[in-house]
Amino acid sequence: MLHGLARHARQALLTPESEILGDVWDLTVFGHSGTVSFTGITQPWLREAGKRWAADDLPPPGAVWSADHGRTVGCGITSGR
Repeated sequence: MLHGLARHARQALLTPESEILGDVWDLTVFGHSGTVSFTGITQPWLREAGKRWAADDLPPPGAVWSADHGRTVGCGITSGR
């Protein structure tokens, strides 16, 4: 019960603007479930570019964002394609 309460308290303090500053995003802030991590992108400039792109490309709440789309895009970004 305490874990759930702590999670809800944390989420109440988050905003999309504050979340995009981190390297691991809690997608509930954007109306989706799960998390997305940019920690696998080792070049700081490329990680920041990927985060900007992802923030601009997030689907609206309730829309489907497939894991395959994320993996395909992530692979393209990290391999320099």
